[in-house]
Amino acid sequence: MYNYGIPLGVALIILVAVISLLSVMLLLKSKELCKQESYYEIGYIVMGRNAILLISAAIICQLFGIIVVYYIVFADTLSLLVKQAITGTQII
Repeated sequence: MYNYGIPLGVALIILVAVISLLSVMLLLKSKELCKQESYYEIGYIVMGRNAILLISAAIICQLFGIIVVYYIVFADTLSLLVKQAITGTQII
């Protein structure tokens, strides 16, 4: 009764993996056809100057999200270590 989210979670992970695989295949195919080396160059050829701004914004948002998650995990771990050091007890 409590595990209804597990099949949905597994299905979503598989769906995201398939979408990621297809997007990488599309990127590699477009790299072969355009004979360019970077996301920016491929985007510029395909969509013009606005693509450079769009790609830059997407990369900045992704990196910002990653750094926020990193700081959240780091802060949680550090707070547990400080509590353990101050109280001298084992915190699991």
